[in-house]
Amino acid sequence: MNETQTPDDLPVVRTAADLERLWRRLMEPLGFAAPQVWLLVLERGQCRHATKLEDLPADPTPADLAIMADVLADLADLGDGRDVAFLYARPGGGRRDGDLAWARTLARASAWPVHLAHDTALWVAAPDDLGAIA
Repeated sequence: MNETQTPDDLPVVRTAADLERLWRRLMEPLGFAAPQVWLLVLERGQCRHATKLEDLPADPTPADLAIMADVLADLADLGDGRDVAFLYARPGGGRRDGDLAWARTLARASAWPVHLAHDTALWVAAPDDLGAIA
């Protein structure tokens, strides 16, 4: 999010297509210095807060994913019309196993589709890519 934007300046998110447009607005132009997870807190579809988690490994270990799952556990049900949406981004190109590992972990804490990005593309993690989420 650029320094002149506030969450109230962002469009309301009612559908998965709205969320993808919002991520594109926030992330473009694409280009990332390091792996990162972006978290949006949505309240009745309006973005109320955006946070970036940095210094993440591009190829997470099971321990890395367990730590993230623990951190996100309380976010799955914020109540009062609030929920969260996630995007995992990293430098480089192509799709990697680490991208999907992060997406699977993030998907456990959100009813919204998880988005992924690298320096040249932004896409939604497909249900087939996520597999069964326990």
